[in-house]
Amino acid sequence: MRCMTHRTAARRREDRERKRHLRPKPPGGRNPGGRIPDGWDFRFVPGPPVGPNVRTASPDDIAQALAGLPGDLGWEDVAPRVLPLAQRVRPYPPGLPAPVVTVVPPGLPVSLAIDIGPGHISVSSEMVEGWPVAVADVTARAMVNLHERAAEVTPEEIVWGDVDDVRTGWLQTGRGIGSSLVLAPHELVRILGDAPRLVIAPMRDLLIALPPQEVELASWLLAEIAREDPNHLPARLFELNGRTIAIRAMASTGQR
Repeated sequence: MRCMTHRTAARRREDRERKRHLRPKPPGGRNPGGRIPDGWDFRFVPGPPVGPNVRTASPDDIAQALAGLPGDLGWEDVAPRVLPLAQRVRPYPPGLPAPVVTVVPPGLPVSLAIDIGPGHISVSSEMVEGWPVAVADVTARAMVNLHERAAEVTPEEIVWGDVDDVRTGWLQTGRGIGSSLVLAPHELVRILGDAPRLVIAPMRDLLIALPPQEVELASWLLAEIAREDPNHLPARLFELNGRTIAIRAMASTGQR
């Protein structure tokens, strides 16, 4: 799981020009891998190093999560785990099957994925062909699962803090749905309150709420978090007003 705090953002805003010292994550430069129960084979493919304020799941975390899954990934087993996810900007390693992508309100392209706790398995067209359902059925179930998980999130889980004297709310759900809450505006209003908000979703399980006029600050935060997290999501601004949500234009530079 990846995370970043509003205190980190505030510090970096005060000193945005400082040099960052980044270290690769794989221990000893190895690419750990192996075989675990139920026929799963896995190989750790190291990606770009993350920033010092971002935490990622370890290969051991992923291996343990995979050990709890059936090897055939049948629909009945994975249906409760399917979720809609915004696609990250960085492409996946070559050779992996392309994930199924669909469009859901408010007009966002999302991939379908099987949640395994510290990570996810992308749903490919080959998987769907082996299930007794169509892509539309998988998408519908993913949205149902999202709303069920969103209903568990409480307003008390938001961490409120100031960035440049602007009140911001940072939400990590621990359920892998922080960014996907933009697809459930009714639940988002329940969590954030009725006041109009500007919302950004830079990481899988991170959502940040700002006052509606703070487009420049929101754009800056997206750019800063993208520098820390190579697996960041597309830079988008969302305007939450009442129980509707819409995509809003970005600021031109993302700098203050």
